[in-house]
Amino acid sequence: MRSVALVGFAPNTIRLASTTRADEVWALVWAYKYEQLTRIDRLFEMHPVWMQAKSKKPEYVKPREHWAWLQANTGIPVYMQEARPEIPAALRYPIEDVTRLLAGWTRSGEPMHLFTSSVDYMLALAILEGFDRIELIGIEMSSDSEYRYQREGYAFWHGFALGRGIEVVQHEPTRLLYKPRRYGYDGFEMIYRQDLERLRSEYTQQHRDALARVQYFEGQVATAHEALKFCQDDEQTQRRLEEHLAAKIQRLNSERDKLAIASGALQAVDYLMKDIDLEEPNVELWNPFETVVTEATA
Repeated sequence: MRSVALVGFAPNTIRLASTTRADEVWALVWAYKYEQLTRIDRLFEMHPVWMQAKSKKPEYVKPREHWAWLQANTGIPVYMQEARPEIPAALRYPIEDVTRLLAGWTRSGEPMHLFTSSVDYMLALAILEGFDRIELIGIEMSSDSEYRYQREGYAFWHGFALGRGIEVVQHEPTRLLYKPRRYGYDGFEMIYRQDLERLRSEYTQQHRDALARVQYFEGQVATAHEALKFCQDDEQTQRRLEEHLAAKIQRLNSERDKLAIASGALQAVDYLMKDIDLEEPNVELWNPFETVVTEATA
């Protein structure tokens, strides 16, 4: 039985990369930087070359370092869109061959194009080369960033491998294609998604209104503080301004409470919508007052 371990960077299982008994270990981009990977047999760098070599932006220091490594590396085969002379270990990814795996899946008989991430390319090549066992390590796609659309392609290739009789192994703890309940069998909420969408719209407006009021009264409090600095010699004016400031602070605290309530309602609705959609709900709370700073300075 030929086996291959596909390794990503998710922290909950990447530690298993050092103990896998797979015949080969395939990894992504700058996986060589991770001490958990004690060996890499093939590396996949499927991003456009300009992402590594061209940008001069300071925040692109890691891609530039990666580009330098690619030019110096001679020990690890690197799959890329094209074999490039400046990359001595580069191999052209066999895109035509893996695409032919999907021939006949459309009415026209033409192959589909369902590659949404580098992991899809790794899975497709493992299927093409006839591996009997595919082990997934450090691959989660659990956040709602670009992984949201990448999960669709991954799910397809995962199922495609299973349909070919290939053993696909996921390690715990994982949220990749993991649903704790079966739709219909393990409980069913008598609440319609349309109702949650309506509530989310209402709570979103409440959140925006509360945010605007918080920002307004924060400005009022700041202005009152500044005014107090210039009336130290006028007790009557100072007392009046102190009363004014106290009232503004009281109103600011009240509006902050409303913002927190609206924020909590939005998070609750989001949780329920993901639960109905059989997605993994996000249980990490976010601070609504960070939004004040973000939106005020946007």
